[in-house]
Formats: sequence, structure tokens, C-alpha cells
Amino acid sequence: MPPLSYQRQCLILMVKLILIIIFFSSCNVFAADKDPNTGLLIAPGWELVRMHCGACHSYKLVTAQRADKEGCKKRKIYGNLMQPLRMAY
Repeated sequence: MPPLSYQRQCLILMVKLILIIIFFSSCNVFAADKDPNTGLLIAPGWELVRMHCGACHSYKLVTAQRADKEGCKKRKIYGNLMQPLRMAY
């Protein structure tokens, strides 16, 4: 069998990549559970974010920050978030 031309090899590679992308985008293997009302990822502490951040900010703004606990600490948000809880105990 003669070797495939460069263009044909590229075409086959592109078709394979497109099929892989379609497969992974159609399955929810990597999707985390989200709260349907807020769009927040359901993870430890998500209720605190829902209660405290959502009181003043839209959830789109909160999720756009994409910050975890360390990211909130860098922005000095985490201390302000936990202050009402420290006072309650």
C-alpha cells in the first residue's frame, strides 16, 4: 500500500480529534454537580458562598471569579466571609 499523502494524514488526524472532542463534550464524566438555582459548584462550603456572597453579589459575578478558598484569601474575601460565623459561635 502506498504511503498516505501529508494532506490525507492531516485530514484523518482532524477527523479523529473532532470525534474525540464530540465524545468528551457529550459525556458528563468531568462535570461537577451544580446548584440549579445559583450555578455554584456543590462542594464543601458552597452554602457559605451562597449565603454570604449571594446576599450582595450576583452568582454570575461569584462564579466568574473562579476562586477557591486560597483565591478568596488572596482577595481578602475569606476573612470577611467567615467573620459572621466567628461571631455566632
